[in-house]
Amino acid sequence: MGLWRGDEPEDDDAKPRPRPLGRHPRRPDSRRGPFRYRGVVLESWKKGIRDCAIDADVVPDGGRLWLFIGSVAGGVWRTWLTPDGLAVDPDAPFEHVAGLLPGDRDRKWIYSHRCYEGSYLYRRGGWWYLFASAGSCIADGYRLYVGRSRTLDGVFVDRAGRKLTESGGETLLETKGDDPEFLGPGHNGEIFADAGGRTYMFFHSHWKGCPGNGRSALTPRCLNLQEVLWDDDGWPWLRTGAVTKTNVCPDFGRENGAAAFIVAPHHGGRTRNADNHRRLPTRGAEAFPTPTHPASRGCSSAVHASS
Repeated sequence: MGLWRGDEPEDDDAKPRPRPLGRHPRRPDSRRGPFRYRGVVLESWKKGIRDCAIDADVVPDGGRLWLFIGSVAGGVWRTWLTPDGLAVDPDAPFEHVAGLLPGDRDRKWIYSHRCYEGSYLYRRGGWWYLFASAGSCIADGYRLYVGRSRTLDGVFVDRAGRKLTESGGETLLETKGDDPEFLGPGHNGEIFADAGGRTYMFFHSHWKGCPGNGRSALTPRCLNLQEVLWDDDGWPWLRTGAVTKTNVCPDFGRENGAAAFIVAPHHGGRTRNADNHRRLPTRGAEAFPTPTHPASRGCSSAVHASS
């Protein structure tokens, strides 16, 4: 759980005020809770990094519990946690892995450059893929990018070999067209393989079909689900490079008369199977009733299945 303290400047020309940020773990007695507060994991200002301790992705690999974390105002960083996941290991380095570092530049500069946030790690075919977004999440210029590395502690680059710390990154999703229905796609959540082996990704965008909330020129953000394809060189891509709608949905399969996957997009605490590919949680002894989540039925006003 991330905690923001301090108010965000409303003027895009204003420089964000320094503020302490923390990542706070809550450990449940079971996966259904209740969750108990266990203290602060990280305060980025103590590391001298601006607005960093949000959008965490925790990844087990090589006997370590890796933490990737960061915002557009401070860059994406990598470290690792203690085995219980309740603190940053005192011997772990704190390494910058993606996004330009804005220093004390204002929000206009940040939103017009590749200052990444919302990192998400996915392993496939001997590569670790780092997905991240840049731009303002409340504007139509928000985009989703990707880079990759052979190892989780390596340097992430794009197809041309440009480092993600130096404006590198393959563009996956952006706003396209004269009058698009969906604007500013990005900040992906869970990436998973369905029962048929196809890859899907959750992300958010602004949907024109949703009534505005009066706080922004753009509509509120909605949840999207879109198929991720892979080229011959192992790079992910999405049809048209923009949000598209379809009636085709993931194959969630059947297991003992119940759906094999629970559609539960979440920005942290992701589940990985034995081969380190991301999958949504499978049903076990604590089986729930057959899910009625919109994504298991098709498109709805809340979840948009795309290909």
